[in-house]
Amino acid sequence: MKYVYPALFEYRDDEISVRFPDLPGCITAGKDMADTLCMAQDAAAMWLAVTEDKKEQIPPATPLSQIQTEAGTASLVLADTDAWRAQFDNRAVKKTLTIGNL
Repeated sequence: MKYVYPALFEYRDDEISVRFPDLPGCITAGKDMADTLCMAQDAAAMWLAVTEDKKEQIPPATPLSQIQTEAGTASLVLADTDAWRAQFDNRAVKKTLTIGNL
């Protein structure tokens, strides 16, 4: 599933932190904007994938025009839970193996 959520980017001395107002506890940071954007997409996708797996309700995204920030910048971030699962799914897979005489 693909989702788009507003994120708050705050610039600090040595990093850019990100939090998602609609996703409680979903916070990350990066060393520059490219790194921070990747971290934000990953954090949001993980948060949403876990919520989907628990069959909990996905919170609606607040329109960007309604997001207020005292410091930093607000922007939209794309989170793709299918792509996240494909990259990080570590479930065990049963394989049949036959060992013959050497």
